[in-house]
Amino acid sequence: MEITGAAVNVGKQGYGLVITGDIAPFNPCPADFNGDLFVEDADFVIFASAYEVLACADASMPAGCPADLNGDQFVDDTDFVLFADAYSLFVCP
Repeated sequence: MEITGAAVNVGKQGYGLVITGDIAPFNPCPADFNGDLFVEDADFVIFASAYEVLACADASMPAGCPADLNGDQFVDDTDFVLFADAYSLFVCP
């Protein structure tokens, strides 16, 4: 990305960027539930326990319902397909 200032009077200057609104945090590897930059068996254990709970609204679901990879408030077969795709890649992007 390049930002060009239209009225900069003194050489090059830094810039700031502000984004507002309902913005989800960026996570390049959402299936890496333990944060080690690999999608592996440890992540599958975390996913499987959330899969058994199913509903993100259930009190026993981990905070933030991280295994709900498609954002529909359920950890179901659709999320499993997304997890399996990430699991087959192994290393996070």
